[in-house]
Amino acid sequence: MLTGFTTGGQGRKPTLKLGPRVPESTLITRFLCLTASAATANTTTSLVKSLERLLDSCLYWYGRLGSNYRPETDGKVMAKYSRLTTHTSADLANFFRDITMRQVFELLANLAWSAETLNSFCKVKLLAPFANLDAQSLAKTPRGHHLQRLWLRFITNLTFTHEGQSLLLATTGVVDVVVDHVKFCKGENQHLAFTCLQNLCGNPLFKTHLYKKSTGVVGILASALDPKPSDSPELYVQALTAVSNAAYNCSKFRVLLKSEGFVHRLTNLKAYCQETKSLTPLIPSVELLLQAMLQ
Repeated sequence: MLTGFTTGGQGRKPTLKLGPRVPESTLITRFLCLTASAATANTTTSLVKSLERLLDSCLYWYGRLGSNYRPETDGKVMAKYSRLTTHTSADLANFFRDITMRQVFELLANLAWSAETLNSFCKVKLLAPFANLDAQSLAKTPRGHHLQRLWLRFITNLTFTHEGQSLLLATTGVVDVVVDHVKFCKGENQHLAFTCLQNLCGNPLFKTHLYKKSTGVVGILASALDPKPSDSPELYVQALTAVSNAAYNCSKFRVLLKSEGFVHRLTNLKAYCQETKSLTPLIPSVELLLQAMLQ
């Protein structure tokens, strides 16, 4: 390998100074690694573009289905297929389109863990359809529940990485849609949406959404901490985690929480937990949060 040259003494020709020789096999290996890296990046971009087109087609088909369409749960898929083999071709076509849409979302949920893939998600604006969802309308029908669940599983995975959170926060409308899903969904869908919210609450870039009353985030957290017999212990855990994430190392937000009556809410929740056996494990978390607020 050439590293430079010296001229030597007067009358002597310049001489090249050679560095250690790099074996040919090493050079070939380096070249193949660089080529493979470029090929992988191109392949990822191509894959995401194909998935985006397929997803767009699936969503268009799903949007044209009647409100009475009832997708089967994952455990009943093959049982439904067995029944449909004696039905019309239209029923079978819808069945296979439903399977295709499920698989597209499952693949996207797995790809959400890859930082390289997230760049491609951003380029093709993959989250734009989610940002336009009407959570309240979708929550009224089984067909809507199904679509919400597929989207939320994907979005939840994105919130577990800093890069994924950045992508979500950079997409206009996503935070509002997540908040709406917490408001209007029940069961698994609400749990998924709240998981998204609690993870985002720990991101410094999310603080601007917390300070705006129009986003409704503080109101959601306040409502979740109000004791209600119908609420599950998991919901209180998620609400406490979300508030703790948002208040951590942020005195300004703690001041906002106090002004919004969170000290009173947490005090009531502590008393409720003391009276409810299934909620007693939450008392230390409530006390820690109260202590942080009163500092």
